[in-house]
Parts: sequence; C-alpha cells; structure tokens
Amino acid sequence: MRAIDISGQKFGRLTAIKRIAGKEGKRGFWRCRCDCGNGKKVYTSSLTRGMTKSCGCLDLEKKKQRSGKNHPCWKGGKMLQGDGYVLIKNKDHPRANNSGYVFEHLLVMEQKIGRPVKKTETVHHKNGIKNDNRIENLELRTKIHPEGQSVEDMINFCVSYLKEYKPEILSERIKENERVD
Repeated sequence: MRAIDISGQKFGRLTAIKRIAGKEGKRGFWRCRCDCGNGKKVYTSSLTRGMTKSCGCLDLEKKKQRSGKNHPCWKGGKMLQGDGYVLIKNKDHPRANNSGYVFEHLLVMEQKIGRPVKKTETVHHKNGIKNDNRIENLELRTKIHPEGQSVEDMINFCVSYLKEYKPEILSERIKENERVD
C-alpha cells in the first residue's frame, strides 16, 4: 500500500505536518497542527474522509454553543426536583449544588432578609407545598425543624384556601356553630 503525501493540506482545522509511519501492514498517522495551536496525531484515513476535523476544540465549542441558554432544552435556568422543590441555576451561589443549582425558596428568603441564609437556619413552607415560593408562604427558622407543618400553619393555610376557593363552606360552618351555641 502506497502512502499519500498530504503534508501542508488542511482538513477542517487541522493541517497535516509530518507523516508518522505505522507498523508493517498498519495504517499510517499524521502529526497535525490545529488552528487553536494544539497538536494531534491522526490516522490518514480519518483526515481524508473528514472524520477528524480538529484536536477536539471544535467539539468543545459546539458543546459550549449548546449549553445553558443556547441548549434546546433550556427552561430559563429553573427546574423542578423530583421531591417538589424548585431549583434555580446560580453557579456562583455558595450553596449551589454540583450542577450549579440553588433552592428557589432559599434565594427568595435571602432577597427578603438582605443576607445569606445561615447554615443553622432553614426556610420553611408554611402550607407544605414545596414549589410555592411566595415570600408570604415562607418562614425563616433558626434551627432545623421537624418533618411536616405545624398545626397552626396548616389551619391558617386551610382557612385562607377556603376563603379564596370555597367561601360558602366557611359560611355554612359559622352558621352551624351559631346554632350549636
């Protein structure tokens, strides 16, 4: 098999510099220089068939172009966790997870109090709905609170919910209580 001379030819971002002979009966390689300045050893056939076009920097650029806001699945940096909590993309936050997300209720509370939530503090959802991150539904607690909601919080939530969606039920209960007294 006869080796072809492609020295000086450009393939994508790679320029063939020097042929490196392969073992007897094996394919040959070319030492190439990428436009980004890196070197790469590439099979001759990978160059000539267009299978390798850069040292890998092209793939990194494509990945960057399709990440974050440019990714087709981007949802504005907001996602719902399986357990019901909402996460917001904020890589620079000290409490961000490995993927750069922070609990939304934590961010809402920090904005309200004007400082970071301390590690000894928690943000509690009064109505128990983990994705209801309105400030009026959030409460800052100084120690880790037990699972669930306090009875008082749940009663207040239920009454306000009934007032908004089924006020006639509250009216009926009040009338019944007046008859019993």
